[in-house]
Amino acid sequence: MIRVMVVDDHLVVRQGLAACFEYRTEDVRVVGGCGRGDQVVDAAHTLAPDVVLMNCNMDGGDGWAATEALLAVQPHCHVIFFSAIGAGPADYARARAVGAVGYLHKSVDPDDLENYVREVAAGGTAWPGLLDHNDNS
Repeated sequence: MIRVMVVDDHLVVRQGLAACFEYRTEDVRVVGGCGRGDQVVDAAHTLAPDVVLMNCNMDGGDGWAATEALLAVQPHCHVIFFSAIGAGPADYARARAVGAVGYLHKSVDPDDLENYVREVAAGGTAWPGLLDHNDNS
């Protein structure tokens, strides 16, 4: 079972992703989440996720700082930025710099999202449109 934590300041996003994975997959489950960047480390400690879907901009600390803090104490977590804000090369570079292994737009097809989560959990990456998502460099 792949354990996913969703970090987003919109409850409907957290609940919607949980319902989506519950309904569509047998191997991926949202085990919980939080709505503020400053809650990420404690939530991850409790939930023990394999993959974290992280919003970039939220109250209580942004996703960039939250990712750095999380990976400093739980380097085995795989963080994918999951944002409604379109990403360009600078955003991808920033995400990589803080330790994320992907950046997906919230308009991603559900089938693709599931596949990216599986790929990232297996040690791959999720950089659609910019980098080959099998590139671990």
